[in-house]
Amino acid sequence: MILRAFKKSGGSGPTANVATPAAFGDRPADRERLDWALFQNGGVVLYHNHPSGDPSPSKEDINYTKKMNRSLRLIDIQLVDHIIAGAHGFTTLKGKF
Repeated sequence: MILRAFKKSGGSGPTANVATPAAFGDRPADRERLDWALFQNGGVVLYHNHPSGDPSPSKEDINYTKKMNRSLRLIDIQLVDHIIAGAHGFTTLKGKF
């Protein structure tokens, strides 16, 4: 679920349009913001945590990432990354799908 979209910049690096999870609902204005977040900016970052604390990707994580990448490419949206958080760090699947 996506909450809101906003423009974020960090330091001297490039700026990024970010959609944070939490408040897009069923109202037309919310759907318009979702359209903006996906179709104007064209990128998605997947994120989840592993309650076990180990951020290593499971076979299911890898298969899901590949499936989402194929599906998003069909509608010209880039899967930018899939981040898995653990107790003491995270794993990025960027470039592995």
